[in-house]
Amino acid sequence: MRARVVSVLLALCLLPALAQAAAGLFDARVEVESESGAERDEATREGLRAILVRLTGREVPEEHEPLAELLADASRYVQQYGYGGAEDQTLELRVRFDGAALQRELIEREVPFWSLERRPRTVAWVAMDDGGERRILGGEEGAHFQEVLRSAATEGGLPVIFPLMDLQDQRELSSSDIWGGFRDPILEASERYDSEAVLVGRIAARGDRWRGRWILFWGGERLEWTVQRDEAEEVLATGMTTGITQLAGRYARIPDPDAAGQVMLRVQNIPDLNAYARVERYLQGLRGVEAVDVVRVGGDGVDFRLQFQGLPEHAFERIRSGRVLVELEEVEDDAAADGDIRPDYYLQFRG
Repeated sequence: MRARVVSVLLALCLLPALAQAAAGLFDARVEVESESGAERDEATREGLRAILVRLTGREVPEEHEPLAELLADASRYVQQYGYGGAEDQTLELRVRFDGAALQRELIEREVPFWSLERRPRTVAWVAMDDGGERRILGGEEGAHFQEVLRSAATEGGLPVIFPLMDLQDQRELSSSDIWGGFRDPILEASERYDSEAVLVGRIAARGDRWRGRWILFWGGERLEWTVQRDEAEEVLATGMTTGITQLAGRYARIPDPDAAGQVMLRVQNIPDLNAYARVERYLQGLRGVEAVDVVRVGGDGVDFRLQFQGLPEHAFERIRSGRVLVELEEVEDDAAADGDIRPDYYLQFRG
């Protein structure tokens, strides 16, 4: 059978709205030759394997006993599946796995994993030198190489965007800045993309091989690694995968089981229906949010219940830096007046 191609269905684009692509972390496409049950079972295991790599950072999950147990019963975690054709007309099995169930299993088995909420929206500044002029991937430049990087990032569950390389980008950042890995101009040029992390790549031909030097800026940290391969595409894909694996290994942890699933919050000072609609849209757009339900309206605010496919404890980092809501640090405990409703967060509409 032909080598299967496994990829995630994350919506990746140049807009900050890609943060809304929550479900894609648990979706997989696997190339198959037929719709037989036996082949579907094998492809389902292969799809789940890709999901576990994204979640845990373990490149060979079947060598870890708790993950091998999950793979042995892969069909149990299938939420829905179907068949479709790829661009080259090959047949694909498209599987969506139950992300909440998988994460509960990892928690129960005490397997550290990298939850959806901690995956930073990343802008990639990659300069390439094939022995002639250096060029920066972005806009219409190097579309093929952009796709190689995007595919590797998607498979690893990291949302990546590329610069527009319009006049503003060209004015603020040069290929020399990227080549030197100069932190300040790179981060300043990245501000317009509302990114949470910045990936920097320097790819060059060295004799009959290609070499890539990579830097990832995230949360005040700087991670670096180097890749050498025969082809430029291999350097790009391997460099991206290596970085994601390093991040997963660094930030994977065993969450508190009680933190999974849902969170309650109270939003105060919502003046009218237009403001209410704006707040609801904003909450629905938070990364990892599957559903937003109104639990209570009246008194000093509106109580919302947010359902997460991932774990919610880091979702509010974006709220704290956003323009719609602000977190209240001190509030009176009004649980007695509101029955059993005890919000996990108290927020205020900014207006």
